[in-house]
Amino acid sequence: MGLLSSDRLLEALSGNGLSTSVGDAAEPVVVTFDPGTKLDAAFRRMQSSRIPAAPVRQNGAMVGLLTMDNILAFIRIREVMNGSGGDAHNRRRPLYPALDSR
Repeated sequence: MGLLSSDRLLEALSGNGLSTSVGDAAEPVVVTFDPGTKLDAAFRRMQSSRIPAAPVRQNGAMVGLLTMDNILAFIRIREVMNGSGGDAHNRRRPLYPALDSR
């Protein structure tokens, strides 16, 4: 199984053009999650591994794709729903300080 990011796609296209196969351009997947993985644990693992996305697998089959963008959107929505996403005066400390650097 491989993951084809936009960076890898551009790199492959610049090297071999349109004749490049998806399999040759994709990065091998080394991090996967099961559906029961907590989002904060997945976030930390993806951040430390510097990967933008990882497959979610159950019983050997891919059942989803978790991306950093999805996790960040979830965290932001949760902050807003909890009342911490308003103006700077009313804002609580962010759940993940590293998000402020993105």
